[in-house]
Amino acid sequence: MGDFSLEYRINRFVSILPGISYNEKGNITPTLYTDNAGNPLVTVDVKTQLKYMNVPLLIRFSFGNRFKFYLNSGPYLGVLKTTKKLTPSIAPIEATKTNIDSTLKSKEWGISLGLGICFPITKRFNFGLELRNDAGLQNISDLSSLNNKNLKTNETAAMFSISYVLIKANNKSSDNNKKKED
Repeated sequence: MGDFSLEYRINRFVSILPGISYNEKGNITPTLYTDNAGNPLVTVDVKTQLKYMNVPLLIRFSFGNRFKFYLNSGPYLGVLKTTKKLTPSIAPIEATKTNIDSTLKSKEWGISLGLGICFPITKRFNFGLELRNDAGLQNISDLSSLNNKNLKTNETAAMFSISYVLIKANNKSSDNNKKKED
């Protein structure tokens, strides 16, 4: 997972971060194969891969000087780019890759929560390392599910980010120094 965001500093401790990120989500489902009479043959792991472009709008609370520790939180909108269902081969059945786009909604939304550290590369660019959880809040399936359960995404990822600082917050100590110089 990678992220690019713009950082608008409201003050020294609070920022707003609109951004864009690439996310890969999915799961592994043990699936039992049976013969025509219903006798169990083998259990295989069927993998589902979902690739999203997410647009988060986060509020960041940070503290520290050169290295800033932070907590992010806010909503995101995810746009589904591609999907695949990967079924492994078992003799005499060959492995398959199936596009399952038609069974899923093309958009999802949820809440992001992250904890990380960032440090400046230049005066305006920061590099960050973050542990983030994106919890989907809506059913992403277009199909009726068994037992009336919803299918939602939930992703926890270690990520890197590059952010561009739009406006630097005024630092009171530098303001005081300027007043002393005048």
